[in-house]
Amino acid sequence: MSKTAKIEGTVEGASIDVKRLYLPGVVIKDVCPKCGAPWEHDFGSRYLSYPTVGARVNAGGYCQECDHEWEVMVVLKVSVELADPEA
Repeated sequence: MSKTAKIEGTVEGASIDVKRLYLPGVVIKDVCPKCGAPWEHDFGSRYLSYPTVGARVNAGGYCQECDHEWEVMVVLKVSVELADPEA
């Protein structure tokens, strides 16, 4: 394994070629802007549909208490890192 390797460049318009992307462990928490009820979006059970890296996606806030909908925008980011040669 090279100890002088570097990663250069930035992602431009990349996409993930899957229909559904689950992200276990990632949860968005918010409160309904109308009634204040707690809300959460668990990406472990609620997927991103046709994910595209860098695109803004509405995770879709919806309150079951008062039937209110609002936007919760997310951006999917992907990173690449060199692995530790000692690990």
